[in-house]
Parts: sequence; structure tokens; C-alpha cells
Amino acid sequence: MDHDRQSLDDEVECAHCGELVSPRFGTCYALGDHAFLCFECSVQRGGRLHAGLGWMVRPDTTGLAAPASSRGESSPA
Repeated sequence: MDHDRQSLDDEVECAHCGELVSPRFGTCYALGDHAFLCFECSVQRGGRLHAGLGWMVRPDTTGLAAPASSRGESSPA
């Protein structure tokens, strides 16, 4: 049961389609520390992933906002 809980904790929503994905496999495109595009949305947005080398062409992220913590904005102290 703990393994299942860990798997659920590793999943995040795709910033475009909302599907739950696991960024730990390396097929999601990171928009920041806490925002991701799933593989399918990344490819639909023009991204090209090369096995072993990562994203050779970045997907178009126009209109997608990364969380404030991913944009280098600090939170109030």
C-alpha cells in the first residue's frame, strides 16, 4: 500500500490537458520545478524527444504559466 501511495504522490497534472502523469520517467517536459507537460501535449506543441538525449526541440509553451516558485519569484517572508 505504501508503494501505491508513493506512486500517486509522484503524479502531477499536465499543465495543458490535465492528465495525471509521472515526471520521473523523463518523458514529460518540465515548465519549472512543479509544472509539466505530458509527452503527448509536448509533441503536439512541436517538441521532439530523443531517447537518451532528452528534449532536442522544446515544445511551444505559449499560454502556459509555470507556478511562481518555478519562475524565480520569491514568496513573501
